[in-house]
Amino acid sequence: MEVAVHGHRVEVTDGLRESAARKVTKLSRYLSGVERADVTFRDGDGPGAPIRCEVTLESHGRVVRASARGKEPVAALDEAVDTASNRLVKMKTKLVGRSRPRRPTGRPPAEAAAEGAEDAEL
Repeated sequence: MEVAVHGHRVEVTDGLRESAARKVTKLSRYLSGVERADVTFRDGDGPGAPIRCEVTLESHGRVVRASARGKEPVAALDEAVDTASNRLVKMKTKLVGRSRPRRPTGRPPAEAAAEGAEDAEL
């Protein structure tokens, strides 16, 4: 997975960059095929404003975004990763649910095949 970490009016240290890459890489366990992840830290307006962290994941043509605010960049990152994991689980549930039939058919497949063979003999 390709992880890009950016900062707008926030200094992104090497430790923060490594922490962000490690935490975002763990999100690939929820959905295979995550190709790219962007993590952006933005400074709030004015002194003492919380820092905002945005996490954007791209997987199989789908985009998942999560953002959070915190007094420290690491706290904002933790919240954003938690939100992204919840959204990935929700998306995976929808994808898996659509690939399976919603209602079982009225009879087992063996009975349906046997009945089709009897009709062919007549």
